[in-house]
Amino acid sequence: MATERSRYNVIIVGAGPTGLLIALRLGQAGISTLVLESHASLPDNTRAFAYMPVVLRVFVELGIMDKIQQQALLNDDGMSFRTLDGTILIHQSTSDEQGTQLLFGQNRMSSLLLEEIAKYPNVDVRFSLRTVGVDHSKADCVRIMAHDTTLKDDDLFFEADYVVGADGRADPSPMARLFAET
Repeated sequence: MATERSRYNVIIVGAGPTGLLIALRLGQAGISTLVLESHASLPDNTRAFAYMPVVLRVFVELGIMDKIQQQALLNDDGMSFRTLDGTILIHQSTSDEQGTQLLFGQNRMSSLLLEEIAKYPNVDVRFSLRTVGVDHSKADCVRIMAHDTTLKDDDLFFEADYVVGADGRADPSPMARLFAET
């Protein structure tokens, strides 16, 4: 998926489910997109796992719901929080208005989305690139500086019409810091 191009319609910072879902939709629309992820690969731990009904409709629209359902659990019974011995602390039933939830680990969702994105040559996903700067001084684009985390002192520059911050990881809001002065 990675190419040598440096100009895109959209740059997405963060290759979690949100960033990859946006990239998939843009790819399906034929929009040139670059996803920058600071980590060397997708995380292998579960992290978040529940997707609400509003998101399920998006999965259907993108044509990936059948593939997701092969690997996930649909839950219309609600959610329970338990102690280690299984004692229920709180049970929240799912009402008709809330609808069905999808239970699917974030790591597995990201992997599935990355597979789907591979079908679209207009989307590049680049790992080990930490976004470290944003330049809004050009009238026709936003310029992003990304540091290659595998090489010492190697920065790359990319330009786009739009930048989307989807880096919701443990690092406290790097995109907010980058845009704070603009």
